[in-house]
Amino acid sequence: MKDNDFKNESSIRALSQNGTRIECTMESYRKMSEFGEVTVTGYTVHLVTRKLDDAVSVEIAHAKPPKKKKEPELKQLDLFGSLFG
Repeated sequence: MKDNDFKNESSIRALSQNGTRIECTMESYRKMSEFGEVTVTGYTVHLVTRKLDDAVSVEIAHAKPPKKKKEPELKQLDLFGSLFG
């Protein structure tokens, strides 16, 4: 697991209980044998986005994309732009 924030949070709060599921961005590693058979050799969890218990869904705070701040110049009209520009 490469999501250190979730790993630290789960070890502190003991989040890993039976029946707990996670939604995550995951990478699987596969290998092809000489006969053309593909076998999965491992998984890596990159980012946990949500933790799901029985009926409760908790969105992980660090997984939310940061909100874009609008620049004041974009919202402000140019009062003298047509006269001097």
